[in-house]
Amino acid sequence: MNSYLISSIDLYDQITHDFQESGGIYKLFCLENRTMGKAIAINRLLAIDKEGILYIGSTNCFLNRIIDLKKSLSPEHKTLSHKCGRLYKRNLAIRNRFKFENLCVILEHSEEPDHLERAELKKYFRSFGEIPPFNGQH
Repeated sequence: MNSYLISSIDLYDQITHDFQESGGIYKLFCLENRTMGKAIAINRLLAIDKEGILYIGSTNCFLNRIIDLKKSLSPEHKTLSHKCGRLYKRNLAIRNRFKFENLCVILEHSEEPDHLERAELKKYFRSFGEIPPFNGQH
């Protein structure tokens, strides 16, 4: 699995290089700071999520979906085309805790992204008693 900083100016090129037009699942998380590389842990019902997963999604094309995600999270863009971005921008305290410049995605290729997303959400639920924060709100 590959990890990418959402705010990177080279995000488009990095994903194109690594995945071309393929898809799979993606997991959004936030680093404590860009130099340490450690995720912000999140308290959940049953345990602490040390990976700090904020959202799990799937796509048939990483390039298009992650760029939509980036735009919807970015303070520079008004678009809210991604559910995760709408939730993120709705709450100042969330934006202050999970700084845009520290948000990252992990990408995992899959020929059956929807199936893998469901499996990952079930696994997360079994571990933490709930789904990732931005998956469960509307």
